Amino acid sequence: MNNLFKTKCFVLVILAGALLTGCSSDDMEPAKDPSTDKPVVSNTYYMSVNASKGEDEETATGAKNSPRHALSLDENQNRLISTWAKTEYVYVKYDNQWFEGSLQPDRNGGTAWLNGTISGIEFQVPEGFMLQFPRKEIDYTGQKGTIEDIAARYDYAKATPHVDKIEDHNIKATASVTFDNLQAIVRFTLKDQDGNDLNVKSLLISATGLKKTDTEQGDIEITPATPTNVIFAALSGVDGNITLTAVTNDGKTYVYSKTGITFANGQYRHITVKMRSVTNPEAINLSEVTTSHIGWVVGQNRKVYANAQAASSAGTTAAAMIAYVSETGKGLAIALNDENDEMNLTAAQTAASGKTPAIEGCTWKLPLKTEWDNMADIQQGCGGFATINSKLETAGGTKMNGTYWASVNYDNITFDADGAKYGTGFDLVSYKVRACLVFQ
Repeated sequence: MNNLFKTKCFVLVILAGALLTGCSSDDMEPAKDPSTDKPVVSNTYYMSVNASKGEDEETATGAKNSPRHALSLDENQNRLISTWAKTEYVYVKYDNQWFEGSLQPDRNGGTAWLNGTISGIEFQVPEGFMLQFPRKEIDYTGQKGTIEDIAARYDYAKATPHVDKIEDHNIKATASVTFDNLQAIVRFTLKDQDGNDLNVKSLLISATGLKKTDTEQGDIEITPATPTNVIFAALSGVDGNITLTAVTNDGKTYVYSKTGITFANGQYRHITVKMRSVTNPEAINLSEVTTSHIGWVVGQNRKVYANAQAASSAGTTAAAMIAYVSETGKGLAIALNDENDEMNLTAAQTAASGKTPAIEGCTWKLPLKTEWDNMADIQQGCGGFATINSKLETAGGTKMNGTYWASVNYDNITFDADGAKYGTGFDLVSYKVRACLVFQ
């Protein structure tokens, strides 16, 4: 009896020790995912992070600097109200790799625990986690112009949790995290010059530094489900010039341009713009262009059109896209397409200077490095080499891809998805040719 009693006591001591030391033994039953009550398997983890929005700060213009997830306008439509929604998903990255699975808020409100099962990555240390909402891949194209669409797909935010405990596949960050927004949200109210509402079927946004994706800059076209004069846009990277091009349901085109515009990440702006009509294809002469016409197309008749299709509809040949304006009516335009073949420098100069169609008062030439730089200029040009390509595509031309001649000294410039970079060649090498048009 005494021996039996001693054995039972010994077992109780062992169990008590296990409770005190936590789940440290490899022989212990693995932790269970509370959402399914099933044991997690190797390479699968249950993660829990407290996410708080914190205090919102009003800017001088009434903007809100809080992380926004479930989005709604307040009564006076001067700010956005943000809360967590239980139906949302937050994704987890570790050391530049995405876990499979996601986290979800446990409640609707400004603060919530983000809980969920993630898998697919082995790791050794707790540092290196990153949370992102609402999608893994950052892509601002395809917007529909509504708050609901932005909340579901484009209101990107990131946070870096401090993970201080990982036990038996349970990952827990005890400190609350705050998400940082990766874009501004802008509400454009569109009107014509007389102040009448301008209901549009598309709005093209061109701006210095504007991001299409996490790595690519370029124009963004917003297409609402039905024509409207109120467009909400998620915009990242804007710092400089901005041009809006709107098309109404009856095919009329309106534009608005402004310089010195910056949209800070996390900011909400409400802007009313009065747009001028450019419906008449004969309305703009080449001698009248300003930086607001960068991205427009020069026709053989010395008129400027919104795009190549508009030039063709007016009965003229679209020749080049305006890429740099030094002063009113003076600057550079880039040809809409490459010359047919790669060629050496001598042949490239001949092909560029003899390009057709000839345009009165203008000169075709092979662009020099300084002219390439001007066309990519932030203030008076396209705002970057990648943006030149984006605008070419929007204008109805073809993007540059590969290596082109860049001077009379055998320099070249190579275009790829990230932009462009210069190099040096020699006369026996053949490169692509893209002519530029000097207008004055």
